[in-house]
Amino acid sequence: MKNCLIIFSLFAFLCSCSVSHTLPAENPLLPHRDEAKWWIINTVSKDKNGKDIHVCALLSMEFTSGEKYGGCFFSTWSEADSVFYSGVQNTGNPDLQLKEQFPVSITAKDSVSGDWSWTMKRNITTLEGILNKRNSLSIPPSSFKASLGYETQKPFVLSHMLSSPDAWIAKPLNAKITLEADSKSISTGKLFISTITGRTVLFERARKDFVTWLDISLNPGEQLSLLFRTDNKGAVKVDAAMLWDKNGNSMLKSGIEVQTKRVQIKTSGSKPYPLYYSITLPGSNINISERPRMQNQEIENNKSSFWMGAVEVVDPNTGVQQGKGNMYVFKQ
Repeated sequence: MKNCLIIFSLFAFLCSCSVSHTLPAENPLLPHRDEAKWWIINTVSKDKNGKDIHVCALLSMEFTSGEKYGGCFFSTWSEADSVFYSGVQNTGNPDLQLKEQFPVSITAKDSVSGDWSWTMKRNITTLEGILNKRNSLSIPPSSFKASLGYETQKPFVLSHMLSSPDAWIAKPLNAKITLEADSKSISTGKLFISTITGRTVLFERARKDFVTWLDISLNPGEQLSLLFRTDNKGAVKVDAAMLWDKNGNSMLKSGIEVQTKRVQIKTSGSKPYPLYYSITLPGSNINISERPRMQNQEIENNKSSFWMGAVEVVDPNTGVQQGKGNMYVFKQ
């Protein structure tokens, strides 16, 4: 009996280690003190009436310059009333805390811009911050929390999309999504988590071209992620593409054709952004037109403002919705 207890205790200890410790294959997803990194986290949820709520987050962290820096950018868009909320929180003080092992966390205590945090466990990701804009108009700051629960990941399945900048993406997860802002909603959806290191490469490209990251959940069940550039004349270069079939099998794809449908779209924000694209994958059933669900979803951050928000894709012939997701457009 004593031996059984010892074996059970050892088994429990090993299981706890596998849950709490990071594995080498997961390192690209995690924060490290010796590198600067971005995380792109987004999903589409629904409110109690079945209307879509898109949630986007861009988290930026750097410990490498001798000073701590963290940036947190949130946005939500509601189909029910076409309202876009956003929040920007920059932290450059000693109150930025980092935990590199599971549960992974970045926590910023800031009396000026407000506290924010990201926590990632084996079975849930939580984002907390402040929303202070509504359709680009300032509003009293309100707290925001998104809890995205999923089946325990041991390990997270990552795919290497690109080497320069170094871009990785996790297999999209079926998540139970709880949103808490003005009201509370609980639903299910696909959770996308991606990371980019080597931000200087991204910034250099964004000085010349528009750099776009796009995550889409297609109605047949496929998931599509794209990283591409658009020049001032509307020519597009696809840097990386990932496609997951409805069974969750993934493949890096080549031959995806992306074209701008309108070259310059002037929103009420600070910059014009190309926001309308056609996307075709020869030899498959993917032939779609992408469009924003609201045109002005700019995140206002002085010269570093960018577009981050809700999009949908439709059949180019019938206009019937074929999927929805979130898009990020950067231009320096």
